[in-house]
Amino acid sequence: MESSSNRSPELLEVQDLCFTYPHSGGNKGVQDISFKISRGEIVSFVGPSGCGKTTLLRLLAGFLFPREGEISYKGLPIKDFLKARKIGYTNQIPCLLPHRTVEENIMLPLEIHPSFQKRNIKEKCTNILTAFNILQYKNYYPHQLSGGTSQKVSLATAVVYEPELLFLDEPFSSIDEFTRERLDQDLVEVSRMSEYTTFLVTHSLEEAAFVSDRIFILSGSPATIVGEMKIKFSCSRNLALKQRVEFFETVNSLKKIIERNEQKK
Repeated sequence: MESSSNRSPELLEVQDLCFTYPHSGGNKGVQDISFKISRGEIVSFVGPSGCGKTTLLRLLAGFLFPREGEISYKGLPIKDFLKARKIGYTNQIPCLLPHRTVEENIMLPLEIHPSFQKRNIKEKCTNILTAFNILQYKNYYPHQLSGGTSQKVSLATAVVYEPELLFLDEPFSSIDEFTRERLDQDLVEVSRMSEYTTFLVTHSLEEAAFVSDRIFILSGSPATIVGEMKIKFSCSRNLALKQRVEFFETVNSLKKIIERNEQKK
């Protein structure tokens, strides 16, 4: 596996995490979730629709606050880390400003980030445009882009100031399969190069197997962790991997874990 052997100890730790939806009569969205993540890992959450995957992602990103349990980053409460604005977040619908070009959209986080040197904005933007192979679209407006390119721009905007934590909520679910495969490969390459710690919510078991170092399988609502799979391949994460027997075996193993959990209900 191509993952770094020099990863630091646990970067993010979740202990006994619970969340109850307000005004829901006590219905829990997340219950008793605990895990530890190291720097540079790509982690996926899979599970039934409506089970609480997005709720868990928003808790980790600090958009929601747990009713019980703790989330810590480098040993400190996650709320202290969030003040530094070092997270990136992308969801299913690209969040691009229609009146700004691709380049201007990507520059926006750099313009408002408190610690970024303003004189480096143009250079940094060009570098990320090149990394995502969208430099030719820098003067386009969002309405001129295809769905796949829009999501590339949205992802580039999320990572341009090099966040330490990257949260992705089904970012490629509405894109055709061919484009999605290319974006999955871009995600792996950029995450490996910059050592982002990445959390991905997806319904695609193939996508989870392709991009992830670890996969957490969640139960139906309230979401609890019912399985975990560490992903190791003998070759690089490129599109040729999907034609190898070991990839099919990994996806099938993941399906069996999910099926066993369904049979227990």
